[in-house]
Amino acid sequence: MQRLESKRALHLTQGLLVSGALNILLLGFFLFVMTKEKPNLFWAKVKPIVNSTFILEEETSLVETLQLLRKLPFEQLIGKLSDSSMVEDGYTVRDLTLGVMLEEHRFDIDRALRGLQRPFEARRLQIQTLDDPFEVTLYPLLSEEQMSAIEQFAKRERYPFSAEGLFAMLLKQEEPDLLAAFSMTTPFAKLEKLLLDWDLSTDEIAHLVLASDFATFEAASRATDAKQFLKLYLNSPFAAELLLKVDFSYALKKLDDASVISLINLLPADSDLAKSYAKELLNTTRSQAVLLLAGQKFKVSQKPTPKPSEKKYEVESGDSLWKIAKKHEVSITALREKNRLESDTLQPGMLLLIP
Repeated sequence: MQRLESKRALHLTQGLLVSGALNILLLGFFLFVMTKEKPNLFWAKVKPIVNSTFILEEETSLVETLQLLRKLPFEQLIGKLSDSSMVEDGYTVRDLTLGVMLEEHRFDIDRALRGLQRPFEARRLQIQTLDDPFEVTLYPLLSEEQMSAIEQFAKRERYPFSAEGLFAMLLKQEEPDLLAAFSMTTPFAKLEKLLLDWDLSTDEIAHLVLASDFATFEAASRATDAKQFLKLYLNSPFAAELLLKVDFSYALKKLDDASVISLINLLPADSDLAKSYAKELLNTTRSQAVLLLAGQKFKVSQKPTPKPSEKKYEVESGDSLWKIAKKHEVSITALREKNRLESDTLQPGMLLLIP
């Protein structure tokens, strides 16, 4: 009996040892598979930061592909929009191509997808490289219909760029067709409507907005009135003279002293309109800084203040100092002192000076 129980205990111990060994082998195999499996690089090598941008390390094939695409001209990038081959982390060549077109060339995805559902997910990637760090926005969930619309739009349009892209191109070269495309953008159309009463040409408005940067242009397109718009653009002689032409009174009476000084500094010294503005300024109660700058720059001086003409009254029969003082709303003492009267006796025909 004792021998049988010992045998059972031995079998149980052996079973437990085999079971433990198998569990260890299974765990080791699982760990081996997990370490050999290629990790999801988007999460392994992409670290989220506060503003929903992601940081990528340099050695991924995703980064290498982006770097190659950034070197291609826009026309060659269009040809890559049909390439759906996989690169990494679920992104295709066309996903990366679109991101480069948006970032490097300011491709207008809003116009490209007009009439279609807007992409509901965008990922901002911040690429950390030693020599040329950059950022790119990717749309990983675009449908075939959306991608096709983007490709056709890029091929069809001569200038398939956003307002910012067209703005940057105009700074390099003002071509008539390019200017026409820029004038059809939403921000420019808002400005034309805002400045409708000023009867400015498209060229004049473009000349004005191109004198500053795109951020100012965007802010100006959100202005609620034309004067607010012009105040934003007090940064060029053209804008300064335009303000005087369209609303001289506003520039004279409503601008604060700091803005007036900026305006004077911008105005050409030989401008007749500017000289007229300076002369009018000298007859206001502006600060000494404004008055001195206006006088010195435009070589103008303050008009002499004319002395008020003295008011006279001819004494009539029955008049008295009291009646005359009451009639002209002055005191008897003031009337007496003004005319140096030694008595209150008046004679008809006398001329009295009214203080």
